[in-house]
Amino acid sequence: MQDFVRDFKQTLELAERRLREVSETRSEVRPALGEWSAKEILGHLIDSAANNHRRFVEAQSKDDLVFPGYSQKQWVAVQQYQQASWTAHRAVESVQRTLGPRGVVDSRRRADPASKPAYPGQNHISHSEQR
Repeated sequence: MQDFVRDFKQTLELAERRLREVSETRSEVRPALGEWSAKEILGHLIDSAANNHRRFVEAQSKDDLVFPGYSQKQWVAVQQYQQASWTAHRAVESVQRTLGPRGVVDSRRRADPASKPAYPGQNHISHSEQR
């Protein structure tokens, strides 16, 4: 568990440093048709954190770890992340990170084999490192 916590903290610190390096102009660039900009990706992570927080709370009283999804593209469009300032995005992400999950899911429970990464945002950060 200590390795997980250390890895999680290092991932957050790395992400925060990288976010600070991105300019407002660069944050608005969509790399290709149909892809999200950095603003939209960060907005999606905020939405994902909100949804995952609910899942962490519900997991404490469920027998399985199967949860309903949500319409990610619709949430990003409705929230209009592309129009918000990059500084505001970073501030909201910082608050989300600070408020993070308040409990640990019982490790004896078995997740669905098609389940999410070890912690919210892990796959998004790993994908951004590949770019």
